[in-house]
Amino acid sequence: MPRRADDTPVDAAYFQRKVAKGVSEKELQGWVISAAEANGWEWRHTADSRLQHLNGLPDLLLWKGEFLFWIELKRENGKLTIDHLSKAGTFVQGQEETIAGLRAAGQRVSHLSFDIL
Repeated sequence: MPRRADDTPVDAAYFQRKVAKGVSEKELQGWVISAAEANGWEWRHTADSRLQHLNGLPDLLLWKGEFLFWIELKRENGKLTIDHLSKAGTFVQGQEETIAGLRAAGQRVSHLSFDIL
């Protein structure tokens, strides 16, 4: 969990002003995972869904008890991918369509971006 120099938790406004600039998605993911673990959530992460034929799958899956949800992390101004053809001419499922499909199936999906914190 990100903290200020005086060890107090970083609130959303401070994060927006001071921390988000220059922070990678990997760092944001680490913070989300730390917060989840601190609150008793289980989680899984697919390192690169494209390499495992899971194109468009959100970055994190979190669950606790009867609650399960997916999180897609993006840097400030990061964009979700859309369905497209690869350079080799094969269909690639986009993040927007995958998220829409998960939501249609009743799943909770959050798109967490620095610019909405």
